Amino acid sequence: MQKIINNNIEEQRVGFDNAKLLKEKGFEVPTDRYYRSDGVLVSKFEDSLGCEREYQFNSDDFLDNWNKPKWVIGKDGGMCFGCKLDNVKYFEAFSIPTKQLAIDWIRINFNVDIQVIVNYSSLGKTYRVGIVFINVLKQVDSLFIRPDNDTIHFIEFETPEEAKEVAINHVLTKLI
Repeated sequence: MQKIINNNIEEQRVGFDNAKLLKEKGFEVPTDRYYRSDGVLVSKFEDSLGCEREYQFNSDDFLDNWNKPKWVIGKDGGMCFGCKLDNVKYFEAFSIPTKQLAIDWIRINFNVDIQVIVNYSSLGKTYRVGIVFINVLKQVDSLFIRPDNDTIHFIEFETPEEAKEVAINHVLTKLI
């Protein structure tokens, strides 16, 4: 019997809150999509115009550093330097990297490693997050994401993508 292969897979992107945190921490790697400050996800040229129209373009044309300082995105999709941010005509943009790109960027720039660890049990499999970093004493330290005030149990995630999203948020809000 031949195994059925699932090729309907896409790389998972960080959520809106993590995109904002990444920008705060200095993330300026070009991406092919962004969130506007009103939470609208823009992933292609037509979305950036806010209308439907036929337009052929190379996807690399949409690859940009949407986190450029002092730049805003107009409702028409154009970038404007120094335009007044009003969330009506001009919006702040937040680059949306894949979760793996965000994890690599954190590792390279802040020396914090995020690892998703699979946990098999009689109930099935879940995922945990391990984080390894250099602490304030310049020593290697590690932690697992746990419920508040619980030093024994781990938070079990249904998917590795969910675990990565929580880990990215934990690192951006608590470690760097």
